[in-house]
Amino acid sequence: MPDEAETVEQLKAKLSRLSLDKEEAESAAAAANRRAEAAEAEAARLRAMLVDAAPESLPPVPAPSAPPAPPQTPLTIGELLRQCLQQPKQPGLYIYHVKCLTVHRVARPNEEWCVVKVGITGDLKTRMNTERNEIRRYRGLPFKLRITAEDLEDNDVGDFVALFTGVGWNGKGMEDEIRTSMGLPLGKGIVVNKQSEAVQQLIAQHNVFSSYCNGGDTIQVTGWRAYLCPRTISALSGRSQVGPSEFIMMPKQAMEALREKFKENPAAFTETRENSRAWTWVTEEAEDALQAALRCHQGETTRVIVQFNPYELTFATEDVSKLKKERMRRLLGYSEDHEGSLAELRRECDEAVARSVAQRPRAFTEALDVYATSARDAAAVRAFSQSVGNVSGGVPGVAREFQPSQERVAELIPPLKLRLRRDPS
Repeated sequence: MPDEAETVEQLKAKLSRLSLDKEEAESAAAAANRRAEAAEAEAARLRAMLVDAAPESLPPVPAPSAPPAPPQTPLTIGELLRQCLQQPKQPGLYIYHVKCLTVHRVARPNEEWCVVKVGITGDLKTRMNTERNEIRRYRGLPFKLRITAEDLEDNDVGDFVALFTGVGWNGKGMEDEIRTSMGLPLGKGIVVNKQSEAVQQLIAQHNVFSSYCNGGDTIQVTGWRAYLCPRTISALSGRSQVGPSEFIMMPKQAMEALREKFKENPAAFTETRENSRAWTWVTEEAEDALQAALRCHQGETTRVIVQFNPYELTFATEDVSKLKKERMRRLLGYSEDHEGSLAELRRECDEAVARSVAQRPRAFTEALDVYATSARDAAAVRAFSQSVGNVSGGVPGVAREFQPSQERVAELIPPLKLRLRRDPS
């Protein structure tokens, strides 16, 4: 049994050593904890001393993270349109209302029709400026046609009916298809009576009898320019930048419906033709409105009377858009040494021209109302001109050069009688 006894003694010795080791370990752990607590206390004391002595030396406190940016407000239709018209070399297909012209069907004088221009270009910015400037020089100085970025304000499309942007819309076939779908080819109208007072007046003013009509009756570009432009524009033989022979007439309600769709959903007018809802609106809905108007009057000859809208004219005797500073100073009654930039003088002249319209005496306004609802024939022109002549001296606050006159109005608003055909060829 000695071996067994020896083994017990050995186990007891080992257990004793383990107990001592445990006590030493616990003692060491307690000492380590005390040292850790002392070190933490000392660190806290040092930190407090640093804060009191030099707070600026402490590392900066991280700034709270910025809140997420609020969602951006979508651009308005006016802002989108201005951006498009400001981009260089932006191609597109454009439709705008030529509001200085009025047109009505002889057999249906109470129907509301309008004149629109449909065109294509590889540079909308340049093209719109060019066409606006030419139209503003038409007879009677039409009020500002708003088809450029500088003319648009707020949520406004100006005189645009629609604008298809992108290189895919700059195609001749699309331009022709839209014209044919939406309206009748006013620019290819046939003169009903070449002996009419309006035609004879234009021939006398411009001496363009040989080039006024093709084959004796169809109006050409030169003829349209003779009708649209005053005699002071001598370069009638040159090419019109607007292309009045491309004008079409369409039901006004259909034009306004298309414009509303453009204002409500401009993105649809940037889609490709194959996927474009806007193409359907133009070539199907507008065409349906046109066909519905024509079906109501089957068997009637489509004859129209075209003339300037008197409410869109200034009647000023001076076109201030091309005047130099010296002439504008004289018109405004300023001395030759008057200081003022060209832009300032032109603005003042424009305001004077506008006042010549806005401050019409009541008799003048009544004359306009009567004329606007008249048969628009030569007798109506003479009667209206006489009314204008009777009140032209009574426009307050406007220089004589900006006042209307009987002769001026007679020259500005000759009604032109045309016969239209569905086939524009």
